[in-house]
Amino acid sequence: MKILLTGGVGFIGLKVAAKLHSQGHSLVALDSLLEQVHQDIEAEKAQFPGEIVVGDVSDASAWELLEPAGAIIHLAAETGTAQSMYETDRYRRVNVEGTRLAAEYAVKWNASLISLSSRAVYGEGFKNRGTTESDPHRPLSVYGETKSEGERVIADVTDGKIAATIIRPQNVIGPGQALHNPYTGVLAAFLARLREGKNLSVYGDGTATRDFIHVEDVADFIVWALDHAPAISESPRIFNLGSGERITLDQLAQFSIDAVPGGS
Repeated sequence: MKILLTGGVGFIGLKVAAKLHSQGHSLVALDSLLEQVHQDIEAEKAQFPGEIVVGDVSDASAWELLEPAGAIIHLAAETGTAQSMYETDRYRRVNVEGTRLAAEYAVKWNASLISLSSRAVYGEGFKNRGTTESDPHRPLSVYGETKSEGERVIADVTDGKIAATIIRPQNVIGPGQALHNPYTGVLAAFLARLREGKNLSVYGDGTATRDFIHVEDVADFIVWALDHAPAISESPRIFNLGSGERITLDQLAQFSIDAVPGGS
C-alpha cells in the first residue's frame, strides 16, 4: 500500500517508515525539514526509504503535489509548550490547519487516517491517577490547545466518511531525538546539558512526575493501528499511549547523570 507520512523525516517518522518499509509498503514523506527539528538534514533524508516532498503541511499547494495514498499517518506538528506561547500563529497554522488538510485529503483519497495528538490536551492531568481517553480536555498551553482543536477538526471532517485514529502519546524518548532543539523535552534538555559538561537544575522540589515511552514502542503502535483500523462508525478511535510508569524529575535527573560519562 502507498502511505503518506507527514513529518516522515522526523524523530518518530523515520522509525515508523523503517517498519512500514520492511513490510513492503510504498512510502512518501511530506516534511518541511526545518533546522530546529533536524540536526543533520541530509543524513536524515538519506534514512527515509521513499520519496520526500519538501513542503509545509499547512500549505494547500504542498498537498496538491501529492499523489493519492491508501493511508495518511499525520505526524507533522509544531511541538514545545514554551515556544507555543509566543509562536501562537505558527502553532495554530500547523497544528490546526495542517491537520485539517490531512483530514480533508484522507477523505478525498478515501484513505485511513492516523494522527498523533498529545497528552498536553489534558493539561496537568491528575495527581492520584492516570488520564483516560474520556477525560475532558483542559490544555494549559497554546500547544495543548492546538492539539485539542486538531482532534476536533479530525472528528468533524472525517465523521462517517473514513476510518480515523487519534493517538495521544506521553513523552516520547529514544535515539535520534534532536538534542539541539531546546523545545524537545525535559530528558533531551538534561542530556544536552550533560553532553556540554553542565550541571542539571531541577525546578521545584523534584517530585513532579512524567511518563516516558520509547520511540520504537510508539512506532510499533502506529503500525498496529494502521493494520487494525476501526470501523468508520466508530471513528475517530482514540488511544492514550505511555509506559504506565511514573518517574519523578529527580529520578530522571539521576538516571541521566548515571547514563552519561562525566555527568554531574
